[in-house]
Amino acid sequence: MRTIKLETHLKRTAAKARELDAAGRNVPTDALRNAGKTRTTAKRVLLDRVEKRARAAGKKPVLSHY
Repeated sequence: MRTIKLETHLKRTAAKARELDAAGRNVPTDALRNAGKTRTTAKRVLLDRVEKRARAAGKKPVLSHY
């Protein structure tokens, strides 16, 4: 397994997003999200906790289907 720095990963993904956008193939992230129909109960509880913590911290929660 190869280890990369988060900064490197973010730069690469941003460059790829720009490339796809320039080619007219960039799909909004929300359209790619899993519908959550087969999520386990544990994952649903985890996502609920994440959303509540984000709201408590005054942050916008990430869209999750649970």
